[in-house]
Amino acid sequence: MVTGKKQGSRKRQDRRKSRESSRSQAIRKIEIAAGSTHLEKSGYLKSRLLEEAAMKVKPDIRLIAIDLDGTLLDQDRKISQENKAAIAAAKDQGVLPVLTTGRPYPGMVGYLEECQLMEEGDYCITYNGAMVQKTASQEILRKHTFTKEEIQSIADLLADLDLPMSAIGMDTIYESNPPQGKPSYYRDMQPLLPVVENVAVKDLEDIAKIVSARPQAEIERALAQIPQAYQDHFTIVRSRPNLVEILAKGVDKASGLNMLAQELQIKPSQMLAIGDMGNDASMLTYAGIGVAMGNAPEAIQEISDYVTKSNQDHGVAHAIQKFVLKWKQA
Repeated sequence: MVTGKKQGSRKRQDRRKSRESSRSQAIRKIEIAAGSTHLEKSGYLKSRLLEEAAMKVKPDIRLIAIDLDGTLLDQDRKISQENKAAIAAAKDQGVLPVLTTGRPYPGMVGYLEECQLMEEGDYCITYNGAMVQKTASQEILRKHTFTKEEIQSIADLLADLDLPMSAIGMDTIYESNPPQGKPSYYRDMQPLLPVVENVAVKDLEDIAKIVSARPQAEIERALAQIPQAYQDHFTIVRSRPNLVEILAKGVDKASGLNMLAQELQIKPSQMLAIGDMGNDASMLTYAGIGVAMGNAPEAIQEISDYVTKSNQDHGVAHAIQKFVLKWKQA
């Protein structure tokens, strides 16, 4: 057990400031016992201790942020009946499920319909937090896009890394000329979006994110070579093993949730976030309870409060039952 020596860490202090409810205060004590900061905690120990805390303290969850790929969706990109039933039950209990994804809106609207999250009062977060909108009316509450200078800067970076570039607009994928023999795989990941090829970088506008999809080894090599100046100026996340995404600085899933929290007057401590990859890390540490999927990489599990079952074993339903339905039905 880690003692109070680490209690002075700045990361934990920042986290404490965002936790104000009595439930979150109890969980903070468990976190300190488990090893203080999120980046230093053992995922297994945290899961065990948080489970012990949850048995004693009633969570006050008002919103559930749910990632799609690798989380709500199984390996065949399907939503299990168990997951759909848990989402519906949570909504019936007055808890707001919010699909929170890196996908553009057209690439996830079918899942909103399947989960019956297209009604008045429903929301979604897309483009890894760059856009927040109401699903029934499609009214946009937040939209963050690149400047032309930023687009050119990212294009230069990807060219230096020998990676193809896919610029994602509001409903279209724009591809500039890829390196010879290295086409982008992103169009295959989002088959519902139309693709415009050979677009000049200078003609790109209204772009929410820029991605590159290639074999995992190429992505890992490229990530290791990104200059610090770019990392300081942009948000760069790995949302799948073979996909790197670049967004404007300060744009991530946590920032999207923060905007929605202000809109709905919900505290971060009243949120449950469920995810599996690097682009989920910000919301897993922002929410009162961050849940990693059983199929998530170890680094993601270790920054989370609890590790649920895998996406093949209805891990979303398991987490909702444990932290929401169990208490609502009590």
